Amino acid sequence: MLARLKKLVDALAKGGVSVAEIAPILIAVAIFTGLLGLTGVAPKLSSIVLAMGGENLIGSLMVAAIIPLVLGAPLPVAATYIRSAALIAPALVSSTSTSSRSTCSCSIGPPSPR
Repeated sequence: MLARLKKLVDALAKGGVSVAEIAPILIAVAIFTGLLGLTGVAPKLSSIVLAMGGENLIGSLMVAAIIPLVLGAPLPVAATYIRSAALIAPALVSSTSTSSRSTCSCSIGPPSPR
């Protein structure tokens, strides 16, 4: 019984250390994402994804894949993922809601005629 309690305390301590390592990264990402929103860069990124990708979801995804490479170069992977999801997801959601769902297929090649 005492050994199980010691394992529980050790697990909680390791979890606390892990949270303490991740928290500054998440705070920095939140500040950076907020600044992008305040300066107007975030809506411009969304419009770039929509303009270059057009109504083609694959094209929008290709353009959206470049943005994390440019903005996330100095950051860890987790921070880049969180920030990219916050910036790119609205553009991709609006792209898929305006385009026809029948043109989104997994096959490689031109879309089938409507």
